Formats: sequence, C-alpha cells, structure tokens
Amino acid sequence: MKPQYQYTQICAFAGYNAQYAALYIATFLCMLGAKVGSRGEISTVPNVAPKILAISDEAFIADMAAIGLARVYMGKLMAELIFIGIRTFIGNATLIPVGASVPDGFLIGVQSTH
Repeated sequence: MKPQYQYTQICAFAGYNAQYAALYIATFLCMLGAKVGSRGEISTVPNVAPKILAISDEAFIADMAAIGLARVYMGKLMAELIFIGIRTFIGNATLIPVGASVPDGFLIGVQSTH
C-alpha cells in the first residue's frame, strides 16, 4: 500500500540564495498541493508534506523550519492538517509537528517547537 502523502525535500535546490527561495518556494509548494495565502513567504524547508499544509496570509516560515515531520504512533503514520495562522512567524530550525495549529499573530522563535 502506497502512503497517501509524500514528503518533499526542497532544501537542496532552494539553498542557493534567499531571493530564489522567497520568489519560488511558495509557488512550488502550491503546485504540489499546499495552500499558501497572499503574501505568505516560505524560505527553505527541509521536509514537508504539501497536501496537508495550510499557510495563511502574510505568514513567514524561516530557513530550515521542519514543518509536519512524520510521526508514527502504534504502527500508523500520522497525517493531519498543519495550519499556520495570519501574520505568524516561524523561526529558523523550528519544529512544527503534524496536526499543529499555530494561531494568528504568533511568533515561534529560532530552534523552538510548537
């Protein structure tokens, strides 16, 4: 049985420069099934499941944020929607687990978890 969600590694080609990441990563993730609001900005993310990712308007995800890493519980792969609220900042190297809902106007600092 094939997994319903595939994780995508986009860090390798997005790491060339910040301008490239700011211009193209959000569009690329939208093409893969993510929902990204207007003026939402995503820098490099190492692993992400685009079909379960929803990023609201004006949210910012910084470099190397781990969004929705796979979680296995009792032999089953957990796949739940990850919601990032309006005007929310996700810091560098932050861990946002599967099923997390980050509220509007929230700031999660560098190397933190939700």
